[in-house]
Amino acid sequence: MYSLTALYVYKAIFTLELLIAEFIMCTGLKHRPKFILRLISSNLICIGIAFAIPVLAYNAIYTSIVFLSLFIVTLFAIKFCYESNFISILFRGIAAYTTQHIAYQCFSLLMYIFTFFIGGSNFSSGMYGDGSLTQFVPIFVYTINNDIASLSPLIYYLTALFAYTTYFFVYILTYSLTYCFVSKALKNSSNLQLQNSSLFIFVICFVLFNVLISSIVTYYSEDHPDLFYFLLLAIYNVACSSFTLFLMFEVYYRKQYEKDYLNIQNLLKRSEEQYQSSKQNIEQINLKIHDLKHQIRALSTSKTVGSDTINELNNLLAVYDANIHTGNKPLDIIMTEKILNSRKFDITFNCLADGKQLDFIKESDLYSLFGNLLDNAIEAVQSLPKDHKFINVQVKRINDFPMISVSNFHMSKLSFNNGLPLTTKIDKNIHGYGMKSIRLICDKYNGDLLVEDKDNIFTVKIIFFR
Repeated sequence: MYSLTALYVYKAIFTLELLIAEFIMCTGLKHRPKFILRLISSNLICIGIAFAIPVLAYNAIYTSIVFLSLFIVTLFAIKFCYESNFISILFRGIAAYTTQHIAYQCFSLLMYIFTFFIGGSNFSSGMYGDGSLTQFVPIFVYTINNDIASLSPLIYYLTALFAYTTYFFVYILTYSLTYCFVSKALKNSSNLQLQNSSLFIFVICFVLFNVLISSIVTYYSEDHPDLFYFLLLAIYNVACSSFTLFLMFEVYYRKQYEKDYLNIQNLLKRSEEQYQSSKQNIEQINLKIHDLKHQIRALSTSKTVGSDTINELNNLLAVYDANIHTGNKPLDIIMTEKILNSRKFDITFNCLADGKQLDFIKESDLYSLFGNLLDNAIEAVQSLPKDHKFINVQVKRINDFPMISVSNFHMSKLSFNNGLPLTTKIDKNIHGYGMKSIRLICDKYNGDLLVEDKDNIFTVKIIFFR
């Protein structure tokens, strides 16, 4: 039960490999309080449980049960260290298990080849075996002619050095490549929402099946040593595990794209409704201002009100008389609306726009485009000192191509992803769609979006190639 066999020790090694893979996969999750203490204590407990589980049998079924039990224990360790929902933890745990399995199979593949080239004829169960540790160089290496002690000390230590070097190289390389592949998804979402539960269940079953088959093949190799057979199955295992990992994150990426698309479409729909409402409001304001100007002029002519009062009324009226005339009615409406809204923050607008250059853009799209651009700019400068509260807007033609430029000062530290600034708001799941909406409209009208951040001046430039 507790004999110091290869399998008994490998349980702890497997647990450590899995914990490292899970730590990588938990990138982006929120840490619980006293995270380092939680991480160290939970990892020690997991490894302790690995040593505490007895080896009651050396067969594929029991070995698979042991490893899956250890996997479940590590899921509780993740939950203990990170704040996340069950689906997210299970998703990351399976991804970690699959990554560990890929690394293990790659290492096994190299060891099969290594054993063959140095004259080995027996491909034993290695790390899954019931032999004592002295049979292995180290326990990662498969036995060579069943008698490792017959090797010279030099060959023995060179073999051990090669085995250790290969082991660390394979695992570090596999884990690093996997992280590069999945890091984007892991950083952008702390709570995965996978609505296609049937596909997710299929992935889980496929992983379990792959692990079981791997164990069966390992023990089958004891009585049926065949290098070609082992190499073929190891390659198959690596391919299946890699495909599983790809499928898992492909499902996530597709769901994320669908979510982004639906949110942007809803945002555009709301913008269209808001445009119609703003259009009516601006028209009503203009009518009221026009009437009030006539009434003030009449009061001035009648001499019934003093000149100081007349001047004060004109000044008050000027606050709401922010009509912009660019030659494009939707652009006039959105510019007027945003200028009126920004006056409470004492923001200066510098607008030089030839709106006729944008006549090819649908009214609701133009309203959404400038609405997002100006909302972002206003939010960036509204809390800044007076001399930094400016927004520059330009619409002109450059080399026969319509161009939009919106720039503003900012003091925040910006991070970029795929050329777009990431939202600085805490809840990134419901914010950050403004720039995505801008990019979608640019793509719709064959536009090129360029975002610059230089000397605390944030500039968005859009050139439409027509």
